[in-house]
Amino acid sequence: MNIRPAIVEDMEGIAKVHLESWRTTYAGIISDQFLASLTLEGRM
Repeated sequence: MNIRPAIVEDMEGIAKVHLESWRTTYAGIISDQFLASLTLEGRM
């Protein structure tokens, strides 16, 4: 495994991980409507 600082080209992948982690971690805690409203574009 190679750990390095993030670069601009990593932005979409990082945003996808952030979005999906919110949807799975907070399911049943935060409303489904709110979680469904989260967008990839809103994370970038």
